[in-house]
Amino acid sequence: KKTTAETRVHHPVKREPVMIYDAPWEGNNSHFQTMLFDGEKYMMYYYAATKQRFEGFCVATSKDCIKWERPNCGMVEFEGSKNNNIIVRKGIFPDHSSFDNFSVFYDNNPNCPKDEKYKAVSMWCGMGKLRAYCSEDGIHFRVHSVITEEGEFDSINLAFWDSEKKKY
Repeated sequence: KKTTAETRVHHPVKREPVMIYDAPWEGNNSHFQTMLFDGEKYMMYYYAATKQRFEGFCVATSKDCIKWERPNCGMVEFEGSKNNNIIVRKGIFPDHSSFDNFSVFYDNNPNCPKDEKYKAVSMWCGMGKLRAYCSEDGIHFRVHSVITEEGEFDSINLAFWDSEKKKY
């Protein structure tokens, strides 16, 4: 098919950082960023770990993907305070002592219940399980189901609603 589109390579332009991980609970090991747009705002989820063995997942929000804010979620205690943006940590869910890769997506399935519009998948390290979570607001997640109890999973595990195939 002939088109008028052309391939053009643009050179990178150095800009200021949009997110600096400098909160005490973020430590020196913040990674596995997952970003989504829910129709109103952008949300970024990321893994945070400290030398003191804290491991959790945090959320940041933005209206333009340039200026990011850490909402005070008040859910998970870190060094005696819940004044932070941590939404999930090891041990927060039953039998959830070792997890990794909490990857969130906004569910565009038209039949999705309102209280499950945000979904996440996470592997349980050493247990060979991949779990699903859901949330109404993208902050307060609950265990939804076990996707599989077989296999070893590595890196970020992704899921989404496929509107053409009509399945996840």
